[in-house]
Amino acid sequence: MKQTLLTICISLYNLIVFAQNIETKSILKDVGDKKIVAIGEDTHGTREFQVIRHYISKELILKKGFNMIILENPSDNMLQFNKDLQKTSNLDSLMKKHLFSIYQTKEMKDFFLWVKQHNANHKNKIILKGCDDSKLIAIEMLKESIKQYQKNEVVDNLIQELLDTQLLSYSDYCTKYHKTEDKSKNRQISFFAQIYDLVIKTKAVINSSNISNSTINELITELETVNLPYKKWSQGIFISRDEIMANRVLFHATDPKNKIIVLAHNAHISKKDIIDNEIGLMGKKIEEKMSNQYFSLGLLSADGKYSYIENRFINNDTVYDDKLLSADFLDLNQNSWNSVLANNELYCNKYSNKESLSNLPEEKRKIRLVGYGKEEKDKDYYEISKLSDIYDAVILLKNTSNSNSL
Repeated sequence: MKQTLLTICISLYNLIVFAQNIETKSILKDVGDKKIVAIGEDTHGTREFQVIRHYISKELILKKGFNMIILENPSDNMLQFNKDLQKTSNLDSLMKKHLFSIYQTKEMKDFFLWVKQHNANHKNKIILKGCDDSKLIAIEMLKESIKQYQKNEVVDNLIQELLDTQLLSYSDYCTKYHKTEDKSKNRQISFFAQIYDLVIKTKAVINSSNISNSTINELITELETVNLPYKKWSQGIFISRDEIMANRVLFHATDPKNKIIVLAHNAHISKKDIIDNEIGLMGKKIEEKMSNQYFSLGLLSADGKYSYIENRFINNDTVYDDKLLSADFLDLNQNSWNSVLANNELYCNKYSNKESLSNLPEEKRKIRLVGYGKEEKDKDYYEISKLSDIYDAVILLKNTSNSNSL
């Protein structure tokens, strides 16, 4: 037992030492006065990535005045998580209720404990937000936020209808509200397009009733944002999850007081679209809108272990109880940028900025991007021409380990 504890302590010590040996002076210099810094990961379940992201985040908060962290997690869950963090006595329970299972790790817990301690002792509070899809909690929070105002039956009825769109079956909802049930194969798109229209109607009534504060405005914007794709799809216009995630980040960026750290997958923070003119549009849209105020740091792996969950489509529900599993990486694709960096001492286990990356030859190679699920041979690689086109900097770790479940 003592030997096991000693091994764990040594492992944690090595992680901390490694994180502290990252050239944070170079990172802070490269970030400069930028308003948004995104720190990625090529798997969601890599222990070292979580430690490194948190260490760099702390440096940005303490030395650059960053005050907001946006995690690739449902937006309304993060609103509630942020609200409850300071008063909770059971952080494990709070994380299991509001975080995707892949983030329910000891490494993430350590960081949130640091955030909690920082907020208790500093005037510059860290605000936690999310950039992924949300629904039910946002409506419940909206209902609660409006209670402080004089009772408005029209608003109350509209919010109850919004709740019923989530709590009732589609058929029961149509029956209760006397709507014609769409029985076509596009019924889901049609239904959520109706929800979008209902949100817009609710927004108009709230505004005309002088019911307004920053929380209500944010919740209405969130409900509008999450249902917008369905409205567009019903009109034959495609809008991707990445674009919606970008919209959430940009919503917070409009506040001049906010300096934002985004913690999301490498595929999302890329400055160019990587996959099918869809994945990567988050970073691309932020870059276009923010006029050189966006810095993107990709974290890449070569060999070792990682954590994953069996459900690759993590947005299917709001119950985050997937079991965290671990696996060894498959043999690294030799025609990949990961392989190039791992076999070059100038780049391996080092911070490489845009200038350094520009010295690499321009040629089509693949990059490993593993999602929430288990790596599949060759499927989780995507071809790009230059790393410096999609990231301002990268850190390639030659060997990584899986994150530790709570």
